Amino acid sequence: MNKLLSEARRTDRIGSQMEILLLLAISYEILRKDNQAYEVLEQALELAEPEGYIRIFLDEGQPLIRLLQHWLTAKRAASGHDYVSQLIQSYQSEQIDNVNTINIHFTKRELELMHHIIDGLSNDQIARQLFLSPGTVKRYIHDIYQKLEVKNRVQAVSKIKEKHWL
Repeated sequence: MNKLLSEARRTDRIGSQMEILLLLAISYEILRKDNQAYEVLEQALELAEPEGYIRIFLDEGQPLIRLLQHWLTAKRAASGHDYVSQLIQSYQSEQIDNVNTINIHFTKRELELMHHIIDGLSNDQIARQLFLSPGTVKRYIHDIYQKLEVKNRVQAVSKIKEKHWL
C-alpha cells in the first residue's frame, strides 16, 4: 500500500491518497497499532477537511467510524475535532435513513395489492377490481406477507404505514 500511496502523491491524486490512507489507518487499528493508525488517519483528515470531504469516510463504514470515535477520545486537543464529529454524525444519520428505507423489492402488481389492502378491501373485492381470480389475489397477498415478514393483514398494514412505504 505504501507504493500505491507514493504513486498517488507523486501524481497528486488527492482522492486516491485519502482512500489509501483510510485503508491503512483501518489496517493499523486492526493490528492494534493505534499510534500508527492515528498518524495515518490524521494525514487523511488534513487532506479531507479543507475540501469538506465526507462521502469517502462514510463509504468505509463502521470500522472507520469506530476508529474516528477512538481518535476523538485519544486526541482531545487535536485540530479537526469538529470535522471528525461531523463525519460521525453524518454516518449515524445515514444509518438511520437506511433503516427507514425499503430494502424489499415489490412487483408492480404487489404494490397495487398493497394499496388495496391498506384501503381495507377484501380479497374478493381486490380480485374484482384487478380482474384476477380470488386464488391469484390470495397468492399475491401470501408473497407480500412473506416479504414484509408478517402473518396477517393487520400486521401488513401496520408495517407498511410504520415504514411509510406507500
